[in-house]
Amino acid sequence: MQVLNSGRYGLAAGSIGNCKRLLELAVERVNDRKAFGKKLGEFGMIKEKISRMVCQLYALESMTYLTTGLIDSGVGDYSLESAIAKIFGSETLWETANEALQIAGGLGYMCEYPYERIVRDSRINLIFEGTNEILRAFIALSGFQGPGKHLKEVQQAIREPIKGFGVLTDFVIHKAKMTFGRPNMDRSHSSLRHETVFFEWAAGELATATERVLRKHGRKVHLMQFAQKRFAEVVIDLYGLASVLTRTTSIIDEKGVEGAQREIAYTAGFRALIEERVRSKLGRMEREEDELLKAVADRAYVDGGYPLGIL
Repeated sequence: MQVLNSGRYGLAAGSIGNCKRLLELAVERVNDRKAFGKKLGEFGMIKEKISRMVCQLYALESMTYLTTGLIDSGVGDYSLESAIAKIFGSETLWETANEALQIAGGLGYMCEYPYERIVRDSRINLIFEGTNEILRAFIALSGFQGPGKHLKEVQQAIREPIKGFGVLTDFVIHKAKMTFGRPNMDRSHSSLRHETVFFEWAAGELATATERVLRKHGRKVHLMQFAQKRFAEVVIDLYGLASVLTRTTSIIDEKGVEGAQREIAYTAGFRALIEERVRSKLGRMEREEDELLKAVADRAYVDGGYPLGIL
């Protein structure tokens, strides 16, 4: 497992450098290219792409710093953190590469430019060291085990080899404390209060949603992969938010609020990116449409694909 943990964490760390290079290329392109008499970078849809790249890169870098701190502090088991970092890092790189190529336009397909190769090379990261689907299931079952200990009908179903980390709030606060010396998330700087309140609310809602899913499905929770996926994605986003909160607070302590304006904006930007999807998943961890989609897939298996033709 240590080999896998190191490999997963290494993929996340390696994604940072590639994302930085792609962002540099994208910024250079939007400053040079013109359309309708304006620089490409002046258009709102392009600004949205660039801001997403920047904020997610800041979160990935912060997540990597946090995980590094845990390892350096002597934590014996960082399998969960490395899985989270691998998923977020590989998918952030994939999205950044895709958007950078989109900004480059037709040039992105030409071998003289690096975009097309980076897109091809970055795709494998979603498969290496355990597919992101498998790791999502691992994260979810790890999270379910802690609350599941209080539900006897669940305990046996999700025992070894899954190693649980308990309720998310306790997990993130404990890890952040070990790395940054802060006792809990309410020690984050007052300028980050909005982000902190959202984190605390989401962590509490996640704990409630977790118990609801466990009570409903009991021993069969390991089969509920739609819920597992949503649970894991909330955990990933909140681990990212905890990472940027602790990092930005440390920077504010060092530079002051005025000196940390860039990092404060990145933190607020990342919270804005994840808030809608986190609220959506927490609001409906399980959905009636899940069974419908399963039935559509089962039908496709029987049909051998898509059976309809043009009328």
